[in-house]
Amino acid sequence: MDKGIREYFIKQLQKEHAFWNWNQDEIKHINDDTIIEYSILYLDMEEIILLFDHFEKKRIKEIWLKKLVRQEPMYHNLNRLMALLFFGIKNPDRYLAVSKKKILKKLYLC
Repeated sequence: MDKGIREYFIKQLQKEHAFWNWNQDEIKHINDDTIIEYSILYLDMEEIILLFDHFEKKRIKEIWLKKLVRQEPMYHNLNRLMALLFFGIKNPDRYLAVSKKKILKKLYLC
């Protein structure tokens, strides 16, 4: 990711106190996956849309599935919004339920 846009997202996340338990050195070395995850969780719609201008939709969806859908039902409304608006999923409740079952199956089989 471009250094300028990276700094923009970090600054926006700091304004939202997303890194309240991080020290400054950790924030400097934050990876792109965490920026994507935290941006979905803490930032407004404009910044989430901006994510899609700077990252592949496929990568954002992978992180969303791996980090946020896994935490259903805690982020249910956010997950429904992401599914409908950003990923074009027509039946988000069904999609989220099936995805959650797949995640749980993987956990039980490991």
